[in-house]
Amino acid sequence: MIFEVSKFTINSDEEEQGHWVYDEAGKLYGGYEGSERDKFQGRTAEECLFKPGDLVGFVEGNRLDAGIVAGRPIYAKEAIPYLDQSDDCYMVLTVNLITGKRSHSHPSVTHVFDLERFMSVKLKERLRKRIDPAENTRQ
Repeated sequence: MIFEVSKFTINSDEEEQGHWVYDEAGKLYGGYEGSERDKFQGRTAEECLFKPGDLVGFVEGNRLDAGIVAGRPIYAKEAIPYLDQSDDCYMVLTVNLITGKRSHSHPSVTHVFDLERFMSVKLKERLRKRIDPAENTRQ
């Protein structure tokens, strides 16, 4: 279970002024203060909770999905003018378990969580093989 907290000014037409996501124990997954349109400088590898190859769960809209992290949020020494908080995302490889079609998604860092702690070793292996074709050739 995750909890989302958004900051708004009451009786105002202003957009969201902050957004944070917490797990069931109250641990902060991530978030931002200010507008989603504010400049985004990026995250260092140390600031990222997940690394390429990690099996994660993520929320997109009202859907829960699983995938393998393929890329971290970008990092730049100085803010890049065209980047905003919506660029604070992972690239996650996914697969439709019914059709077998592989795809990818770019969920916000605030919507990605550790899925491995809820899964058996056997289930993790099966899911990895379905999502990442390279897993089928690794020994």
